Amino acid sequence: MRRLLTLAATLALGILSSSAMAAGQSRIINGFDAANGRWPMQVSIQFGSPRSHNCGGTLITNQWVLTAAHCFFDEGKQNLFAKDITVIANTNNVRDGSGEKRSVAQMLVHAGYTDDAKENDITLLQLSQPVTMVNPVLLATPATEAKWAPTGQAVTAIGWGNTSTTGDVYPAQLKQVELNIADFAACNAAYGGELTQNMICTKTPDKDTCQGDSGGPLFVSNRAGGVVQVGITSFGVGCATATHPGVYARVSRYNDWIRARVPEAQFATTIQSGWWSVPGVSGKG
Repeated sequence: MRRLLTLAATLALGILSSSAMAAGQSRIINGFDAANGRWPMQVSIQFGSPRSHNCGGTLITNQWVLTAAHCFFDEGKQNLFAKDITVIANTNNVRDGSGEKRSVAQMLVHAGYTDDAKENDITLLQLSQPVTMVNPVLLATPATEAKWAPTGQAVTAIGWGNTSTTGDVYPAQLKQVELNIADFAACNAAYGGELTQNMICTKTPDKDTCQGDSGGPLFVSNRAGGVVQVGITSFGVGCATATHPGVYARVSRYNDWIRARVPEAQFATTIQSGWWSVPGVSGKG
């Protein structure tokens, strides 16, 4: 699998036991610098000594972050706790000290997460205090994903992950990369038939996510320039390889799980004329 994010020699995260899934990671390959303020929902999840970026995440409210379960596990054992995590919001640069820093009040890892197959690779972090946020990210439902994220659809991934396929080049500046949704059957075949419908894939020549991008979002844009999150960066074999697509947790499969824990989370439930229609919110956007 795409090697899970590097932990700067502090923690070795889970290695997939499946013969079809080699050690994996997740990073931005052949992307470009994101404009300041373009992705206000993106956060950096930091831990280690000293604190450094390890995973990405998405603000789904001003006090809840959606990210990946594998960021906090080592061979199926939870090795990080809320007290060990710092979340940095509202910054494009993870090294200049900017942004709003928050501790984590609680970490809710999906009870069905399996570290060997990366099934149910989803976690919620509740921040100790709210952060400044203009608009929450909208989350895909089965209907909006089917309409706006078919095979071949252009999507965007963002993160501070490694930008090199041959070494370790971790940027300070947030990057983004334009990808395409891959045919799920072909993606599943590439992984020996071991994927599940809880996963969604991307495959774009010479472009991918990799180490350090884990937990970050996969977005699809509507015609008005808004975005909806369809995936959470999870795993793959290598980065930007010709044989194996990148794999993401499929957000639309976890609507009920998220709603039960974060009732105020926003979901894009219907689409009208290319705009996302949000329940309880007047107008379109």
